[in-house]
Amino acid sequence: MMSDVIYNLVMGLLQGLTEWIPVSSSGHLVLAQHSFDVQERTLFDAILHLGTLFAALVYFRKDLKVLLNLKNPLTHKIIIASIPIIIVGLLLSDVIEAAFELALVVSVLLIINGCMLMVNAFLKQKNSGNNQNENNELSTKTAIMIGLFQIFALFPGISRSGTTITTGRALGINWSLAAKFSFFISFIPLAGAAGFKIITAYNEFNVTYVVGFVVAFLVGYATIDIMMRVLRLGKFHYFGVYTIILGIAMIGILLFY
Repeated sequence: MMSDVIYNLVMGLLQGLTEWIPVSSSGHLVLAQHSFDVQERTLFDAILHLGTLFAALVYFRKDLKVLLNLKNPLTHKIIIASIPIIIVGLLLSDVIEAAFELALVVSVLLIINGCMLMVNAFLKQKNSGNNQNENNELSTKTAIMIGLFQIFALFPGISRSGTTITTGRALGINWSLAAKFSFFISFIPLAGAAGFKIITAYNEFNVTYVVGFVVAFLVGYATIDIMMRVLRLGKFHYFGVYTIILGIAMIGILLFY
């Protein structure tokens, strides 16, 4: 019992720290489960994701009040941008689930994720002194493009926030709008995926899972605030260095130990 509580606490901490920063929480959970020699627990993973999802809903509660007005143009764009990942997630569910069992593949994807994040250093330099050219409005075309690129985040090792924010920045959206839109378009697919897993695996429930949920919520909320501060400082690409190093280290461990 105590070992379960400690494990769930650690996994909740890991989920809270990694869900909303661009390092791929799913990738970290896979590597952690591999390290602990624990098989994926579908329901527990869903509960952890619900914890960080609720943290984001609370953090952005003022924005959500506005978005709940279905006549809001941004609400329409959020819905449109959320559709691609839902469709592809359903069509390729078996392929995606298989990827979660391959720690080596996840490690390679973490390196790819890091390289993608490093693009932000170029975007920062390119847009330096040209903030007047950055948009504070989001077109439907841009929303669709961001939604399409979010599909890559279905695979563990590729960060959802990293992919969508980088895409938004590449299309000329300012940091604040790119970050908020990235968060907003994750709500529907995250809620849907977690809800589906809970419905289909509710018989796996263990009361100690509550520990993971609470820790994921509290740490996730704090991490969102840190993430927004990092974005304002333009240090987003630093996360890329971390995931590249982690991916290389894990490949070395998996191949030689």
